[in-house]
Amino acid sequence: MSDKAVSASERILVSRPVTPEKPRAEIFTPGKGSGYELTGKGGVTTAQPKPPPEVKAKAPAAKPAPAAKPVAPPKATPAPATSKKPAPMPGRKPPKKTRKKILSPAEKSHALADTVVASFTDRLKEEALAKGGSLSVQDLEAMNGEFKKQADDLKVVFEQSFEDYVTARERASWESSRKFPFDRMMVKTFSYMLEDDSRKLKRSDSVSRRILPGFFMALGMMLGPDKHQGYQGKCRAIVKILQKEYGDNFEWEDIYDSDDARAIVIDGLIDLAYHFADFDKRADWFIDMVNSHLPPPDENTTQTEADWTFTREGFHLFFDALMSDLRDALDSEGGRLLITRRHGVAATIEMAELLAKLSAEQSK
Repeated sequence: MSDKAVSASERILVSRPVTPEKPRAEIFTPGKGSGYELTGKGGVTTAQPKPPPEVKAKAPAAKPAPAAKPVAPPKATPAPATSKKPAPMPGRKPPKKTRKKILSPAEKSHALADTVVASFTDRLKEEALAKGGSLSVQDLEAMNGEFKKQADDLKVVFEQSFEDYVTARERASWESSRKFPFDRMMVKTFSYMLEDDSRKLKRSDSVSRRILPGFFMALGMMLGPDKHQGYQGKCRAIVKILQKEYGDNFEWEDIYDSDDARAIVIDGLIDLAYHFADFDKRADWFIDMVNSHLPPPDENTTQTEADWTFTREGFHLFFDALMSDLRDALDSEGGRLLITRRHGVAATIEMAELLAKLSAEQSK
């Protein structure tokens, strides 16, 4: 072979022989009229014309669902009303008085008498002006019937005023005294049990006011004279402060609402509770003390009250009421904090355990 270079046009590319393509079927589709037209070659490699996509009828668009209204959270069930007072806060300035002073029976009677006299006087003046400035005896006799009718209408009012006055006099033995405010504060703890004129010992939870002399005697003996007088002196100081603060508007309800006085009562109740550690023995002693110091009945004492004596059942109700303020204080966070500050942690725990023990013994 010649060594001459081979030209590009004379180069031969060596590879596998190309297999000739087999003839494909021809595809005819209907054309215009009755003739057919060649539309393509058959075979797997020939792209087939895709049919036009099927147009589906659109369903009517659904209306958007209304937005769900936010569900209001369930209203909290109001807590049942309770008679518990918030824990006292000693040292707090006396609040401003928002209520009107409660009139005494004497003040009510005086106001009522002034109103009646003024009414009669105004009626006489009115009639005199209508008669030319003077009234005859016949005119006064004619008006007498009118005045009698007014007196009948005022009968109920006069009777109620008189009953209020009598009730106030009956309670004067201990309520009118200003020398023993601590004793009055202690009585306030169970005062709702004392009978009044509308229910003279008709309810099972009532006790006679004849209990008071024996109660005061037992109170002084359990506390001891020094501690008892110390509590009295502290309460007297509070009375002076409130009298200066409220002036003529001062009334005993202000003492009952005083945080300082209520704190002193809790101190006194703690001292008393310790004396009932041996519950049965102290209860018997207390009942005997009350029954041996019942004042004799007088002309205003009903037969039911005259026959009344302090029983063991009555003592249980009385003792629950007496310790109610202390129990409420121990049941609240603010009350426990108050007792802890004044008596210490150990005494607070001990008192809570003691009251629980006393409650268990009472339920036997």
